[in-house]
Amino acid sequence: MDETAVDIDTWLDTLDLNLRILNRLGSEGILRVRDLRACRASDLRKFPGIGPRSIRDIQHAMHQAGHTLRAEEA
Repeated sequence: MDETAVDIDTWLDTLDLNLRILNRLGSEGILRVRDLRACRASDLRKFPGIGPRSIRDIQHAMHQAGHTLRAEEA
């Protein structure tokens, strides 16, 4: 984690994500940056209402926060 990254215990509602995405993630028990870091994009796509655009928005917000989603397995 670089020095400008937000703490992994930060609530997701502090990131630049729209309410629909926050609600979708919250209904799946993903509430903090730590929870989202443990997910792959392919995991998130399985959630109802999370499509390619939502994935891009999530990845962008995580990047802005100094974090990434879990890498896809090869």
